[in-house]
Amino acid sequence: MKRPSALSLLSAALLVLLPTLAVLQYRWVGQVSEADRERMQTHVRNAAMQFRDALDGEIGRAVINLQVGAATARDGFSDRYTDRYDAWLATAAHPEIVANIYLVDADASTLQLRRWNATSHTFEETAWPDVLRPWEVQFQQALQAMTAGQPIDRRLAGAATDESLVFAPIRPPGPPAPGTPPLAPTQPTFGFTVLQLDLNYIRTQLLPELAQRYFMTDGDGYRVAVANASNPSEVIYRSDADAPLDPAKADATEPLFGMRGDTFFFQRGGGRGGGRGDGRRTIGVNIFRNGGRGDDTTRDGDQNDPGGRVIRQFDRDFGRWMLLAQHRTGSLDAAVAQARNRNLGIGFGILLLLSLSIGMLTVTSRRAQGLAQQQMEFVAGVSHELRTPIAVIRSAAENLASGVVGNPDRVKRYGDAIGTEARRLGEMVEHVMQYAGLESGRGLSAQVPLATDEIGRAHV
Repeated sequence: MKRPSALSLLSAALLVLLPTLAVLQYRWVGQVSEADRERMQTHVRNAAMQFRDALDGEIGRAVINLQVGAATARDGFSDRYTDRYDAWLATAAHPEIVANIYLVDADASTLQLRRWNATSHTFEETAWPDVLRPWEVQFQQALQAMTAGQPIDRRLAGAATDESLVFAPIRPPGPPAPGTPPLAPTQPTFGFTVLQLDLNYIRTQLLPELAQRYFMTDGDGYRVAVANASNPSEVIYRSDADAPLDPAKADATEPLFGMRGDTFFFQRGGGRGGGRGDGRRTIGVNIFRNGGRGDDTTRDGDQNDPGGRVIRQFDRDFGRWMLLAQHRTGSLDAAVAQARNRNLGIGFGILLLLSLSIGMLTVTSRRAQGLAQQQMEFVAGVSHELRTPIAVIRSAAENLASGVVGNPDRVKRYGDAIGTEARRLGEMVEHVMQYAGLESGRGLSAQVPLATDEIGRAHV
């Protein structure tokens, strides 16, 4: 029994291993897809938190630096406030987010409103704008309560009519510097700093820039939307028309304007996934410096920085607005499935190509073996055919050389036989050479024109 060749054994082994390779490829692609999904989920969550921190930080720095102190409220200006304002203006990435700075305080027992003039660096008395008019009554009530010696609600509880307003009670004077005599007790200063944010600038400039920075800088593009947390149908910003407004359809959500505390207050709130509270909740952030901004007590969740400040932490679960991010394919699951199908297609395509290559290699090997067998049979046949003329020529030559044949007629016949067999041998050699030329492709150069009648006679 003929043994199979090594190539045939190798081809058979590869064909047996291909199903195993396919199963391993399928499992490996599944594991890669799961890891890729976790990576993408982590990325989009980190991007959402960075987006939140950037927006809240920009607004928080403005509130912290622009909060009016007791001395500025009393005099209408101060070099310290001017320096803080100029420093904030020079270092803020987006100072345009603040449209106006108002100071609500009292002259004797009369409520007054002043607006910051950035040119003269003073707070100038102004008429109540429409955006603040709904709050005038509450300010008046707070002033009357303080005048009567009653505690006042500095949170200005009530439904906000404009999300652009940020309220901060006037900062009390800090403790005296070390080595100076303590200050005499003073009556609490009534007043509020009111920042009016430019929502149009935030919608058209700040939010698109943050979306581009955190969600559209790599291959994984995302659709981004910012909506009112209490009413998601109220759109603040959308990167495109397909950006999600339903938190259930978003790959990541994050509350915005999520600062907490009891100093800076964002009126009107909403919780994660549709809001919480009755629309009157106040949130804020409080930053004090030891010896300069009121008490230095800490609370649970606060942190102290190297400068001695007590920083009230952001509330991660509360925000006036809601950020929603969705992968451009519709969801992370769809993106992962798309990548998984692509990888499976490539992997199985390679296996299929390998299978076809093995099959073609096997067929080619068998054809080569058959051709080699035919060549061996051809050589054997040619060798057999060559023996007859060679034997005749050799026998006639020996008889002539040994003088066995002396009759001239017989010598002539021997000569004719030698010539005939020699021509036959030459024709056979010529045929072999022509065959070798055809196999190598060089035989085409030996073509000569023939008349059609000669071809016909050759076949007769």
